[in-house]
Amino acid sequence: MDQPSPDFQASVPSPLVGEGTAESHQDLAGERDNSFGQAAPVEPESRYTYIDILRGFAVFGILVANMASYSGRSSLPGVFAESLDQWIVNLSRFFVEAKFYSLFSLLFGWGMALQMRRAHARGTKFVPVYVRRMLGLLLIGMLHGIFIWTGDILTLYAILGLLLLLFRNLSPRRILLASVLFLLLRIVLTLPAGPIGSLQDAYANATSFMRGDTFPDSLFASGTYWEITRLRFQEFMGANSWLLYFIGPVFSMFLLGLYIGKRRIVEEREKHLPLIRRVMWIGLAIGLIFNAIFLWSTNNMDSLPSTWSLTIRVGSRTIAAPAMMLFYASGITLLTRRESWDRRLAPLGNVGRMALTNYLLQSIVITLVFYGYGLGLYGQVDPSFGLLLTIGFFLLQVRWSAWWLERYQYGPAEWVWRLLTYGRRPPLRVNEEPDDLKPLFGRLQPLLKRAPPLALLAGVWAVLLLWAAGLLWWSANLDERAARAPLTVAVEATPRPAAVSGSQAGEASEPEEAGPALQPPVVRQLAYNPTSPAAAGDTLALANAFDVRSALDEIETLTAPTFAGRESGSPGGYAAGDYIAAQFARYRLQPAGDEGTFFQGFPVNYTPLAGVPEFEIRDLDGRPISTPTLYEDFSPVVRMYAGEGAGDGPVVWVDDCQQEDFDALDLTGKIAFCDAGPFGSEPYIAGRHALEHGAAGLLLLTDPEERPPDFGDTYHETWVPAPIPVVRVSTDVADDLLEGSGHTLDSLYAEGAPLPLATTAALSVDLDESACPAEGCRARNVLGVIPGRDPQVADEVVIIGGHYDHLGSGPEGTYWGGANDNASGIAAMLEIARAWDAAGYVPRRTVLFAAWDAEEKGLIGSQYYADNPRYPLENTISSINMDMVGAGADELLIDGDDELTAHLLAVAEDQGISARAGNLGRSDHVPFLNAGVPASLLIWWDEE
Repeated sequence: MDQPSPDFQASVPSPLVGEGTAESHQDLAGERDNSFGQAAPVEPESRYTYIDILRGFAVFGILVANMASYSGRSSLPGVFAESLDQWIVNLSRFFVEAKFYSLFSLLFGWGMALQMRRAHARGTKFVPVYVRRMLGLLLIGMLHGIFIWTGDILTLYAILGLLLLLFRNLSPRRILLASVLFLLLRIVLTLPAGPIGSLQDAYANATSFMRGDTFPDSLFASGTYWEITRLRFQEFMGANSWLLYFIGPVFSMFLLGLYIGKRRIVEEREKHLPLIRRVMWIGLAIGLIFNAIFLWSTNNMDSLPSTWSLTIRVGSRTIAAPAMMLFYASGITLLTRRESWDRRLAPLGNVGRMALTNYLLQSIVITLVFYGYGLGLYGQVDPSFGLLLTIGFFLLQVRWSAWWLERYQYGPAEWVWRLLTYGRRPPLRVNEEPDDLKPLFGRLQPLLKRAPPLALLAGVWAVLLLWAAGLLWWSANLDERAARAPLTVAVEATPRPAAVSGSQAGEASEPEEAGPALQPPVVRQLAYNPTSPAAAGDTLALANAFDVRSALDEIETLTAPTFAGRESGSPGGYAAGDYIAAQFARYRLQPAGDEGTFFQGFPVNYTPLAGVPEFEIRDLDGRPISTPTLYEDFSPVVRMYAGEGAGDGPVVWVDDCQQEDFDALDLTGKIAFCDAGPFGSEPYIAGRHALEHGAAGLLLLTDPEERPPDFGDTYHETWVPAPIPVVRVSTDVADDLLEGSGHTLDSLYAEGAPLPLATTAALSVDLDESACPAEGCRARNVLGVIPGRDPQVADEVVIIGGHYDHLGSGPEGTYWGGANDNASGIAAMLEIARAWDAAGYVPRRTVLFAAWDAEEKGLIGSQYYADNPRYPLENTISSINMDMVGAGADELLIDGDDELTAHLLAVAEDQGISARAGNLGRSDHVPFLNAGVPASLLIWWDEE
C-alpha cells in the first residue's frame, strides 16, 4: 500500500510529489489575476536544482519501498529461504521504509511556504489557487487509486494539504512544536491504555462502512482489468478509512517542511550551513539507533513484552524514519555544493522535475508486470528479482526524463495538474509561450474570469461531491452483490489424488523446492458489525454461544461412509477436505492455502490393501485348522520391513521377538510367531529381525484387551524392496497356532525360550500399488483465516487447529470413522467459526483455522506447515491444537508450552472447567513447539 499502514506490515507508502515537483519553484511563479491566473515559468537561474535532485532520489526510494506491494511479496525477511533475499528485506526496512514518503512530505510543506511567499510578492491571492491545486490533486489521486494502483497516497496528500492551510499563519516556533506533537500522535495511538483502546474501537466502528470484504486480494494475480478495478476500489476505500493513523507520520513532515520554508533554509542554504551539518549528523545518529531498534524488534517480536510490542515497533520507526530522512536530505544538500557531485547527481534532477509523472508511471508499468491483466507475476517473485526490476526501471526513468525535458517544459502529469489548477492550457513545448495559446474553455474563459472565486470553488466542490456520492453508491452495490452471491466451495470426492512429481512419499518435512518462497495469504478486511455480546466485549457470552448439538452434527457428518474414514491421500480424505473448506467459506473464513485456495498440498504415501489378506492355519500334515477373519482375528501391518508378499511354512515361537531369540533359530522359509507388544517400535523391529533371518512371514501376538484386531492402522512406505507379510493375531488365533504342540501361552511365557510348533501357516498381503505411484500422493491441510481487525496487533497470528484425517477403510468394507480421533477436534473448530460468524465477531489478532492432514501418518501435515508457513512463525504467538476432545471425560488435559498452558488453565478455571497439565505425547502441537512457537494440546482423555 502507498500509505503508512496502521500496523506497519504493509509495504511502505509512495509519497506525493510535493507541491507539484517543478511547480514548487518553476510553475509557482504566480498568477496574472485573482481567479484563474496563468503562471509564468521562473528563470532557470532562480531554480533550486538540488531540490529536484532530492525529489529524484526520493522517486527511486519510493520504487524500492513499493515493490513489495506491487509484487505481492511479504515485507518480512523470515518467510524467505535465501539469505540474499533476507538481507534485501532487512536493508530495505533499515534504510528505505518510511524515509521517502517522509522526504516528500517535507518537500510538500516547504513548497506551500514558497507558494505563499511568491503570491505575497506578486500581490495575488494564495488560498484560492492552492485550494484548486489540492482539488486537482484529489481528482488525480482518486483516479490513480481506483484505476491504476490501490496504494495511492495522492488522495491523502490532497486532504492533509487542505488541513495544512490552518497552520499557514503560525509562527515558525509554533509550527515546529505542532510538527513534534503530530509525530508523537502516532506513538500515542499505540499505547496499551484503556482510553486509547476505546478510541480505536470507536474509530473502527465509525469507519467500518468504508471497509468491504467482497473481493479477495488473490484477484490481483488472476483477475481481469474490470475485476481488479473493483478490488482496487474496495482497497482504496478501506485504506482511506484508516486516516487517523496516517495523519501523524505524514502531517508532521508537512509542518516541518512549512517550518523550513518559513525559515528560508532552502533559499539561504549558505547562511544555514552550520545548522544543516548539525542536522545531518544528529539525524544519522538517531536514525541508526532507532532503525536498529525497529529492525530488531520487528524480527524478534517474540522477545518483546506482548503489551508493549506494537508501541516499541511503531515508536522506533516513527522516530527513526524522519531522522534518517533528514540525514539523507542534509547530506545531499551539502554534496550538491561541490561541482563534481552536483554534476554526478544532476540526472536525478530530471526525474525530480517530473516526479508526479514518474510516480504514476511506476504504478502503470509495474502493475502491468505483476497484475493478472499483464504478465500475472503477482506473488511469484522474490526480493532479489524485485530489486533488479527496481534498478532497471529507474534507470529507464532517468534516461526518459532527460529526453522528455529536452523537448517539453513539464512532465505530462504536471501539465495536467496545472491545467486543473488554472483552467487554462499551459505551454508544453520548450519554446512555446503562454501568449501563443488559446483559452482552454474558449468563450467560457471571460465568464470564468468574471465569476466570483467562491462560486467557482463551490462548483468544483459540487462536482467532487457528486463523484464521491457515486463512489459510495458503487461501494454499496458491491456489498449487495456479495450478499446475493456468497463464496461457495464445491464438495466432491476426488476420484484419485494426483501424484507428486519429483518427491518421495512421506518427505513432507522437507520444503518443496519448486517456485519461490511461500507468501502470506492475500486477504481482505472483514466488516466488523458485532451483535451485542461481541460488541460489548463479553467473551464469556461469546464462548457460551458454542452449540454442542451443532458440533455433534459435524461429527456425524465427518464420520459418515461418504468420507470412508478420511485416510490422508485417499478419495475419502479429499472429500473431507472439500467439505471442511466449504464450511470455512460458509463462516466467512478466507482462503489461506496455495494459490488463493483453502488447501496447502504436500506429498504423502497412501498404500491401501488391494484385497482381503489371506491367512490360514494348518497342521503339519496340511489339514486346515482355521481361517482367521480380517479385523476380527487378525490385522495386517505395513511399514518398514513389513509389506506386500506371501509366506507359507512351519510356525516357530520366537518368544518376545528379541535379537537373541532369532539368533537361536533357523527361520529360513518359516513363519515366525512372537509377542512384541501392541505399541511402540518393537513390532516393527521384529519385522527386521525376521527378514534378516530368512523368515517367510511374521505373526505378532497382540492382546485384544490392549489392541483389538479392528483397532485399525495406517499403512506406511516399506523400506526394503522385498518385505515380508506381517499380521497381528489375537489370543484366540494363538490357541489354533499352538494346537498339537502341548503348550499353552502361559507355559510358553513361563518357559521363556523359542521353539518350533506343530502347525504351519500361510499368509499373503497384497497392496494397491496403483493408488499412489512411487512418487507419492498429495495430502492437503485445509487453511482458513480471519484477518485481525486491530491494526496494532493484526500481524500477530493465533492458530486454532486439529487434524481431520483418520485410518481410512479396509477392503471388505470396514471403515474407521474416527469420531473422537479427530472428528471431534475439527467439529469444535468449525463450531467456533460458526459462533463467531453468527455473532459478527472479528478478533483483534489474525486467527488461522487449520485442519491438519496426515497426522496419523506421523504429524506430516502440521510439520509441513511449520516448514512452509503461510504466516511467518515469528508472528505466530500461539498454536492451540484440539485432538480427541469429544470423549466426554471429566477432566481437560493440557500439554505443551508452559506459559501458554498456564494461561489456558487459568481460562479453564474462569469457565468452571476441571483441567490440569499432563504429558500427552505427540500431536500436531509438537512441530510448532520444535519451531519455537508457543503451542498447547487440548484433549479430554481418561489417562487411566
